[in-house]
Amino acid sequence: MKYFGNYIDDAVIREDESGDRYIKLCDGDGLTNEQLAHKKSKIAYGGESYGCFHIPQEITKEQYDSFGKTWKYGKAANDIIPIKRSYE
Repeated sequence: MKYFGNYIDDAVIREDESGDRYIKLCDGDGLTNEQLAHKKSKIAYGGESYGCFHIPQEITKEQYDSFGKTWKYGKAANDIIPIKRSYE
């Protein structure tokens, strides 16, 4: 299993043994359910976006699991923003 992050789309990606990729998105208020990505998905596989070319960067399983629960992306790949829920 491999895991990737895409800070441009505030998403994380899981790649299974067959090469299929699944994405989770964070919209600031919550986390989407994991969904199978289309083979042409720029979020899951990279591509040109807003005049720049981006490729998802490898992350750890722990980062994948905690994404949208305890952290989300800021404006750069290394810009990690802690999420604090109002009920905490």
